Amino acid sequence: MTFLSTLGVTLPIAVVIALGFLATWRGWFPAEALPGVGVFVRNFAIPAAIFVGLSVQDFGAVFHGGFVLAFTLASLLSFLLTYALVRGPGREGASAGALFALVGAMSNGIMIGLPLVVTLFGPLALAAIAQQLLVENLLIIPLALLLADLGQAQIKSANSAQRPTDHPAVRLLRVLGGVARNPIVIATLLGLVFAALPVAVPAAVDRAVSLLAGSAGGLALFFVGASLYGTRFGLGLSRVAAAVSVKMLMHPMIILGVFWTVMLVWRALGWLPANPVVVHACLIIACLPTGGMLPAIAARYGLGQPVSMALAVMTLISVVTAPLTVWLVLRFQPFG
Repeated sequence: MTFLSTLGVTLPIAVVIALGFLATWRGWFPAEALPGVGVFVRNFAIPAAIFVGLSVQDFGAVFHGGFVLAFTLASLLSFLLTYALVRGPGREGASAGALFALVGAMSNGIMIGLPLVVTLFGPLALAAIAQQLLVENLLIIPLALLLADLGQAQIKSANSAQRPTDHPAVRLLRVLGGVARNPIVIATLLGLVFAALPVAVPAAVDRAVSLLAGSAGGLALFFVGASLYGTRFGLGLSRVAAAVSVKMLMHPMIILGVFWTVMLVWRALGWLPANPVVVHACLIIACLPTGGMLPAIAARYGLGQPVSMALAVMTLISVVTAPLTVWLVLRFQPFG
């Protein structure tokens, strides 16, 4: 794959982001409609896209314990590293730390990763996308939502008179209940149910959900650009820089190191290592910008603008890093 063909996958992302900014700046899109767009993307389009992505997978064929273990460990390390960097220097709250930790630990496997790795490696690379969705939507996103909601609960508790029911355990249970009712978590669990069972999604339901899912990518990226209009770029620059640094530099290196370690142990125990094609696809996905849906999720916590800024910066950086990573992986084949 040449630089121009790689650019053909990543450039449309930047174009849609720029269109959202231009439309809001020129008054073609009313800024007051932006919160409604964010709610639609967060509660309907994104859950539909997750459900469609998971429900059609055959996890009996693509699930590999070593891959899932390595990807989970690497994602958690990147998440915790970003969380510590964001909360440390500026004493940011738990909500900001959690949302920026998502930025540092997640990649855009659907909109950019899928066409890129399938072009490079063929349909087998879909296994990397499927297992990425499994780990991120079942573990990483719920963890971030839990921390973010706990942060908001602590702020509300500090700003109001303490009541007997405001015991930390009660607040934790209340937050867990809210996370369990989150449409993204519900869609993930439903997608896994249909992936695990020999039952197809009813045709009418599948078409309806697919219509919603088809709107997720474009609307989420348009929301990013529209959110950037009016942003005070000097505010929160340190946390944006921390998240971007972890995601675009440290996250790919963490993925590489953890996969080397886990696969060596896997082989030493006499188990079959993950297919090198799937691991190479994962390495390329790790160098991509964070998921385009995150600004809409962050908007619920008042962090839509800084997260959008982080995503825009990553998209520009990926114009160079994505082709470079593709060349390095194909040239050196680190996993054989």
